[in-house]
Amino acid sequence: MKIPVGVAEPAWAALDRAAKRKRLLIAAVEVFARDGMQAPMAEVADAAGAGVASIYRLFGSKEELLAALLAQRRDQIAAAAQDALEQPGDRWHALRAMILALAEQQSATDYLGEARVTLAEHPEVLAARRRMMGSLERLVTAARDEGRLRSDATALDLRLVLIAARAARRSEPRHWRRMVELMIDGLDAGRAR
Repeated sequence: MKIPVGVAEPAWAALDRAAKRKRLLIAAVEVFARDGMQAPMAEVADAAGAGVASIYRLFGSKEELLAALLAQRRDQIAAAAQDALEQPGDRWHALRAMILALAEQQSATDYLGEARVTLAEHPEVLAARRRMMGSLERLVTAARDEGRLRSDATALDLRLVLIAARAARRSEPRHWRRMVELMIDGLDAGRAR
């Protein structure tokens, strides 16, 4: 967790439930990205400045923590799509900028890959997926209505671009952006003709 230099991190006991949850999620992202899914919960607790029991009071199990991380990522995508929908200008450029920004933010290491498969039917993950797909679909519909996005483009196409971006980043860390731009060009109604 990044705390500005010269600013003391609040003590765990001083935090409310929401702040504790947020701190644990930040710590979990850092620990799992660095050490993989096998990292013990004690390492997540240490990174958050908490005891192991604190994690289990908030999440109940490692599976619940992973489900929260998956839901958080999907909610970030939903928020990005909503922001793109509300930005001034046309939806095509907002959609394009959103895809590039999300691809830039995601890690080449898919530490949640296995969790995506095993927790696909978890209620929190399913609810977040519905929110994400709803936001993406609203953005896709607006961009299609403007005529710049291919008429057959779907919200799933945007998800697939992000999935491909992660794979390209892992395979070609210096050249993944070109692949993403080529895929975005494939969604452009003007270039598809």
